[in-house]
Amino acid sequence: MKLLDINKLAAFNQRPGTFEAGNAFSTKQSAFFFDGFWTYEALDQHAKDIDYGVTYWPTLKGTPEERKNYAISGWMYTIPTASKHPAEAWQFIRYTFIDEAAKMGVLTLNGPCVKKALQPWEDGLKQAMGLQNRMTPYLKFFTDTGAVASNFFPIIPVQSYYSDELNRI
Repeated sequence: MKLLDINKLAAFNQRPGTFEAGNAFSTKQSAFFFDGFWTYEALDQHAKDIDYGVTYWPTLKGTPEERKNYAISGWMYTIPTASKHPAEAWQFIRYTFIDEAAKMGVLTLNGPCVKKALQPWEDGLKQAMGLQNRMTPYLKFFTDTGAVASNFFPIIPVQSYYSDELNRI
């Protein structure tokens, strides 16, 4: 068995982020990457020749039941305690991220904040992307993931450390 040089692996992992032009996947130096549906735009622009697929996050046994353990994140907005217009701020947040969550997700290439918006979001994104887009057939994976996930990635001071460690692994 040939051992990898950890320094070369670390240098490889310091390449540009996951969905920008020049990442290891889009330059065919990596067989897979872990990211979201929003990568379709960069892949369409910078890696038109890559025939890719999407699947669920790996679990120990690969069962649908295990997907309930997924941790997802979303938009985190607050109204400062000293806000002069808390009622208006709440109206804006409610309208944008609850009532119009599907539309906001489509327009900003983010997922919706509420589960009831998942199907309208998927339908809207298919329309925005076009039915012929390579990512369109895979949007159901993202909708399914959001629908069953039961954990939320915690917003804590060391979150970036945890995210970095998960990405490193």
